[in-house]
Amino acid sequence: MANETKQSACADTGECRVCGEETCSDKGGAGETVASEREILERLSRILRREETEDAVVKLREETKTTEEDGKTYVERGERVEIAKIRPKLSDVLRAGELLGKHYGMFGERLEGSIALPLIICGEDELK
Repeated sequence: MANETKQSACADTGECRVCGEETCSDKGGAGETVASEREILERLSRILRREETEDAVVKLREETKTTEEDGKTYVERGERVEIAKIRPKLSDVLRAGELLGKHYGMFGERLEGSIALPLIICGEDELK
Protein backbone atom coordinates (compact mmCIF):
# COMPACT_ATOMS: atom_id res chain seq x y z
CA MET A 1 0.00 0.00 0.00
CA ALA A 2 2.84 2.42 0.77
CA ASN A 3 4.26 1.75 -2.68
CA GLU A 4 0.95 2.81 -4.32
CA THR A 5 0.86 6.03 -2.28
CA LYS A 6 4.39 6.84 -3.31
CA GLN A 7 3.55 6.33 -6.99
CA SER A 8 0.51 8.60 -6.90
CA ALA A 9 2.27 11.35 -4.94
CA CYS A 10 5.22 11.66 -7.35
CA ALA A 11 4.78 14.21 -10.12
CA ASP A 12 6.45 13.97 -13.50
CA THR A 13 8.61 16.97 -12.66
CA GLY A 14 9.69 18.44 -9.37
CA GLU A 15 10.16 16.90 -5.98
CA CYS A 16 8.31 13.88 -4.64
CA ARG A 17 6.06 14.80 -1.71
CA VAL A 18 6.44 11.42 -0.04
CA CYS A 19 10.15 10.57 -0.29
CA GLY A 20 11.49 14.11 -0.87
CA GLU A 21 13.73 13.05 -3.76
CA GLU A 22 14.10 15.18 -6.90
CA THR A 23 13.07 12.26 -9.12
CA CYS A 24 11.46 9.27 -7.51
CA SER A 25 12.86 5.96 -8.74
CA ASP A 26 9.73 4.07 -7.75
CA LYS A 27 7.47 5.07 -10.65
CA GLY A 28 5.48 2.21 -12.01
CA GLY A 29 2.61 1.77 -14.42
CA ALA A 30 0.29 3.82 -12.21
CA GLY A 31 2.39 6.97 -12.75
CA GLU A 32 1.66 6.86 -16.47
CA THR A 33 -2.11 6.35 -16.20
CA VAL A 34 -2.85 8.79 -13.37
CA ALA A 35 -2.79 12.50 -14.17
CA SER A 36 -0.08 14.41 -12.36
CA GLU A 37 -0.70 17.61 -10.43
CA ARG A 38 1.14 19.61 -13.07
CA GLU A 39 -0.99 18.12 -15.86
CA ILE A 40 -4.19 19.02 -14.02
CA LEU A 41 -3.01 22.58 -13.36
CA GLU A 42 -2.03 23.00 -17.02
CA ARG A 43 -5.45 21.78 -18.19
CA LEU A 44 -7.28 24.09 -15.77
CA SER A 45 -5.12 27.00 -16.96
CA ARG A 46 -5.95 26.26 -20.61
CA ILE A 47 -9.67 26.18 -19.75
CA LEU A 48 -9.36 29.46 -17.83
CA ARG A 49 -7.68 31.11 -20.83
CA ARG A 50 -10.32 29.54 -23.16
CA GLU A 51 -7.58 27.81 -25.18
CA GLU A 52 -9.08 24.35 -24.65
CA THR A 53 -11.81 23.17 -27.06
CA GLU A 54 -14.28 20.33 -27.02
CA ASP A 55 -16.28 18.59 -29.71
CA ALA A 56 -20.01 19.30 -29.94
CA VAL A 57 -22.64 17.86 -32.25
CA VAL A 58 -24.34 20.57 -34.32
CA LYS A 59 -27.44 20.12 -36.50
CA LEU A 60 -27.49 22.29 -39.60
CA ARG A 61 -30.73 22.87 -41.49
CA GLU A 62 -30.67 23.33 -45.24
CA GLU A 63 -33.37 24.67 -47.54
CA THR A 64 -33.34 24.62 -51.33
CA LYS A 65 -36.04 26.27 -53.43
CA THR A 66 -36.67 25.09 -56.94
CA THR A 67 -39.09 26.51 -59.45
CA GLU A 68 -40.34 24.19 -62.15
CA GLU A 69 -41.43 25.10 -65.69
CA ASP A 70 -45.10 25.27 -64.76
CA GLY A 71 -44.34 28.03 -62.17
CA LYS A 72 -44.73 26.00 -59.00
CA THR A 73 -42.08 26.48 -56.31
CA TYR A 74 -40.94 23.53 -54.26
CA VAL A 75 -38.95 23.76 -51.05
CA GLU A 76 -36.76 20.88 -50.01
CA ARG A 77 -35.69 20.82 -46.39
CA GLY A 78 -32.99 18.69 -44.89
CA GLU A 79 -30.69 18.43 -41.92
CA ARG A 80 -27.10 17.39 -41.60
CA VAL A 81 -25.02 16.76 -38.53
CA GLU A 82 -21.49 18.07 -38.04
CA ILE A 83 -19.02 17.97 -35.21
CA ALA A 84 -17.75 21.44 -34.30
CA LYS A 85 -15.04 22.52 -31.86
CA ILE A 86 -16.36 24.93 -29.23
CA ARG A 87 -14.61 26.90 -26.53
CA PRO A 88 -15.52 26.43 -22.84
CA LYS A 89 -18.61 28.13 -21.46
CA LEU A 90 -18.14 30.99 -19.02
CA SER A 91 -19.38 28.80 -16.17
CA ASP A 92 -16.59 26.32 -16.93
CA VAL A 93 -14.05 29.15 -17.10
CA LEU A 94 -15.18 30.48 -13.71
CA ARG A 95 -15.04 26.99 -12.17
CA ALA A 96 -11.49 26.46 -13.48
CA GLY A 97 -10.49 29.82 -11.99
CA GLU A 98 -12.08 28.86 -8.68
CA LEU A 99 -10.22 25.54 -8.56
CA LEU A 100 -6.90 27.20 -9.41
CA GLY A 101 -7.52 29.88 -6.78
CA LYS A 102 -8.24 27.24 -4.15
CA HIS A 103 -5.07 25.37 -5.12
CA TYR A 104 -2.97 28.50 -4.65
CA GLY A 105 -4.76 29.42 -1.38
CA MET A 106 -6.18 32.68 -2.68
CA PHE A 107 -9.52 32.26 -0.90
CA GLY A 108 -8.43 31.82 2.72
CA GLU A 109 -10.67 32.77 5.58
CA ARG A 110 -10.62 36.41 6.46
CA LEU A 111 -10.77 37.32 10.11
CA GLU A 112 -12.74 40.32 11.27
CA GLY A 113 -12.26 41.79 14.68
CA SER A 114 -12.50 44.93 16.68
CA ILE A 115 -10.16 46.58 19.12
CA ALA A 116 -11.51 48.44 22.14
CA LEU A 117 -9.46 51.57 22.78
CA PRO A 118 -9.91 53.80 25.82
CA LEU A 119 -11.29 57.25 25.08
CA ILE A 120 -9.36 60.07 26.70
CA ILE A 121 -10.67 63.62 26.46
CA CYS A 122 -8.05 66.29 26.99
CA GLY A 123 -8.94 69.73 28.28
CA GLU A 124 -11.91 68.69 30.39
CA ASP A 125 -11.26 71.51 32.87
CA GLU A 126 -11.56 74.13 30.16
CA LEU A 127 -15.05 72.96 29.16
CA LYS A 128 -16.66 73.90 32.52
